[in-house]
Amino acid sequence: ALSAGTASIRAIGKASPGERTMVDCLVPVCDAAASKSAADAKAPITAAAVKDLAETAKTAAIAAKELPAKKGRARYSNGREIGKAEPGCELVVLALEALAAAF
Repeated sequence: ALSAGTASIRAIGKASPGERTMVDCLVPVCDAAASKSAADAKAPITAAAVKDLAETAKTAAIAAKELPAKKGRARYSNGREIGKAEPGCELVVLALEALAAAF
């Protein structure tokens, strides 16, 4: 479901990794989730697994701060966005942290 949702976001927004969008967090999270599920497809989703995904998203969000915006309103910032949080990435982090806390 996570991969399908990310694919839809990418298609609708015509976004790719490296363009300073939430895709910059979603793709690494999807990759991490896929590698975890490939390692043990029958394992249930745990709070620890979701926390790991949240950490992956945090790392990606930090990296996205240094990217120049190529999509959305921030692309008109002429570089002033660099070093500041990307809102879509922050949303991904918060959603995963909330999901982990709900377990």
